[in-house]
Amino acid sequence: MDSEWGSTCLDYDFSELKYTVHLVNKCDEQVDLMSCVQHDNGRWQCFYRLDMRQNDTLHAYACRGNGKFLKWVRKAGDITTKFPTLAQVNDQY
Repeated sequence: MDSEWGSTCLDYDFSELKYTVHLVNKCDEQVDLMSCVQHDNGRWQCFYRLDMRQNDTLHAYACRGNGKFLKWVRKAGDITTKFPTLAQVNDQY
């Protein structure tokens, strides 16, 4: 896992407030990953990556972030283990 502040972001040119996390699968097995990054207004933005192979990376970001993020990991294809919805993340975190 690595993170950084500042970069270009969608509707913005360069923003020092952009917070990005880079989550790398270090496992020998494929995984499904969900990661949410919190905006400075307290709301979350979530990203998903399914069937991540070893050394694959998920880049999750908020254009106006506050430096907080969450992650959930499951074995690839394990549909019995549910990821939370965006509404659940915003309600619970």
